[in-house]
Amino acid sequence: MISNTQSLQSIRESWNSVRIYEAMVDTHMSAPPLSPAGFLRPSEFTNLCYSLIVLFAFSVLEDALKELRLEGKFSSDSTNLSSLMKSSRAHLPWSNFNDVDSARERRNEIAHDQKLVSPTECKSFLNAIEDELVAWGVLQHEVKGNYTISSG
Repeated sequence: MISNTQSLQSIRESWNSVRIYEAMVDTHMSAPPLSPAGFLRPSEFTNLCYSLIVLFAFSVLEDALKELRLEGKFSSDSTNLSSLMKSSRAHLPWSNFNDVDSARERRNEIAHDQKLVSPTECKSFLNAIEDELVAWGVLQHEVKGNYTISSG
């Protein structure tokens, strides 16, 4: 749906980074705390890591919507995420607008109220955003980030 190949590639690379960061956090958070890859961590730190990934994921969604708006797929007087989402609703094949919009509200709580999300919430939000990016042809398929800890 995005015809500007440079913008499309940039958005795809950013989403790939989202999934790689998710895999990195998953790997380190599941490592035994006293192993070389693990560390002692309070649950708030874990939630902070996943919350930052949610912020990044919504940035990628916003970039995609801005590009689609720029290319004339829909119009919006504003470039804020909420306006872009609402303006695009009738013009893009949203899979589940309400879930993404609820996640956007949680993203605002992360950014403005320091209300962190759990790993489970993060994964749910990433999957919901990714479903939209696939539905719009921004992504060709689901992306799985891979990350391994090297021992050397």
